[in-house]
Amino acid sequence: IMLTIGGAMGVYGVSNSNAVIREIFSVQLPGVQNLGDSSILQLRARTAIDRVIAHPEDPGAADTIKRVEGFLAKSEEHWKKYLALPQEADEKKLSDTVAASRDKYLKEAFLPMLAAVKAVNMGEADRLNMEVVPSMYSAYSEQAAKLSEFQILTAEKQFKTSQDAFKLFLWV
Repeated sequence: IMLTIGGAMGVYGVSNSNAVIREIFSVQLPGVQNLGDSSILQLRARTAIDRVIAHPEDPGAADTIKRVEGFLAKSEEHWKKYLALPQEADEKKLSDTVAASRDKYLKEAFLPMLAAVKAVNMGEADRLNMEVVPSMYSAYSEQAAKLSEFQILTAEKQFKTSQDAFKLFLWV
């Protein structure tokens, strides 16, 4: 009977550890990675478009605009990959906030600035870049950082819970 109980506890412990590791590596880490990649690509788009606004006469400006559009498309891909991952209620609430600030930033700041650059309206592009983009990007970036931190803390909590269960089983 003791061997059966011990064996069952071992199977349960290994299954529990495996479930935690699977959750961390298949949900938490990809989530953090995709959020980070999406944010970095947004920042790369901002940096690239700044160059066009500062030097619209540059012969490579059209290519830079294409790179900006590529950064935006890749950012969107990573964002969608993140959204496709399972989310619990607390994370969903945070991700909805990030989605709202991200959409606002893109629709009310970055995309109008990009449209102004394409229309060679550098005065409007510069105005948006100086007056609108920074605050909207900051709001988006702050919310995305909170969501990433939440994911890391959630993974740490899951790992700690698993370790506590392991220690309990070790003593039993």
